[in-house]
Amino acid sequence: MAVSHFFENLIQIYSPSYQEAEVLDYIEKELKKRNAELLVRSSGGIIARLKATDNHFPAIFFNAHVDTASNGKKPQLKEEDGLYSSETGFLGADDKAGAACMLELIDTLQANPSAKHGTLEFIFSTQEEVGMLGAKMLDLSVLTARFGYSLDAPGEVGTFQLFGETHLVLDFTIIQDFKKSHISAINVARSVIHKLKQVHFPQSMTHEVKEFKGTTDSLGSETVFIQMELAAFMPLEEIMPYLEEVKQVFFESGIKYDVEILGESHVTYPGFAITERNHSVVLLKQALRRLKWPAREVQYTGGSDASVFNERGLTTVYYLRAIKIRIRRKNKFLKVRLKR
Repeated sequence: MAVSHFFENLIQIYSPSYQEAEVLDYIEKELKKRNAELLVRSSGGIIARLKATDNHFPAIFFNAHVDTASNGKKPQLKEEDGLYSSETGFLGADDKAGAACMLELIDTLQANPSAKHGTLEFIFSTQEEVGMLGAKMLDLSVLTARFGYSLDAPGEVGTFQLFGETHLVLDFTIIQDFKKSHISAINVARSVIHKLKQVHFPQSMTHEVKEFKGTTDSLGSETVFIQMELAAFMPLEEIMPYLEEVKQVFFESGIKYDVEILGESHVTYPGFAITERNHSVVLLKQALRRLKWPAREVQYTGGSDASVFNERGLTTVYYLRAIKIRIRRKNKFLKVRLKR
């Protein structure tokens, strides 16, 4: 089956985050047709394996997520001269293009038993669009491979990413009780945000208030919620001092104005760094040279399943959704051209 056929089948299955059961059923059925070994089927996704035909080759895994962003409408597929589009819902090439490539690779190798390869493992994850939850839930201990490629990056053929950013979310709640303080919680929040401008964040770090909202109870007391995000291409331990400085600004304001301030933080996705000498990178560049494709390192903001796998000790290069060449937005339609 051609990769475009897998792609067409996949994108016609509506699978926003938390609603991936049908698309997982389809993938499991296709894997069983090709006698791939099913290692895991759970709410986190599917892990499958093709056994090695030659143990001289290394074990490698590939990853793509099967959930998609959604505007609440199912995609209505159109194809014209190799241009795929959806006039209602999002098309879902992110990341069903990557999933289609993985199915096509399995199909091609099973149809050519003389092809030599090491153990190949395939991770079809869920809930990537809502914080890489599927990858975090999967039992990765079943994997033989210790390195692989996440087929989820935008860009041109041959581009890859070796560095991922660390992203943190900070939630603060300012609770003002007029029995203790006559300073408005809104004014406390404004004072805090003004003081945050004095924190000397690195130029490479993004920091912004993403949410600011307040409520008043029947007695007139106020509660203000502030959510901040910090992100940078640096290890978590290098970001922690800035996180602590932000917390200090909030909690010192709570003491000064005699209001209660609650705060918590969590890592949405951790950063990673892979060296050029790593076997995964050397192997990728060799493959690109053989295909006569240019090899070019890029750096995108945001997280992916690669962030989770690297944190869990599996070296994972963030690589192009291999059949996705271009995304166009025209008249609010999302269109993706595929190389055939």
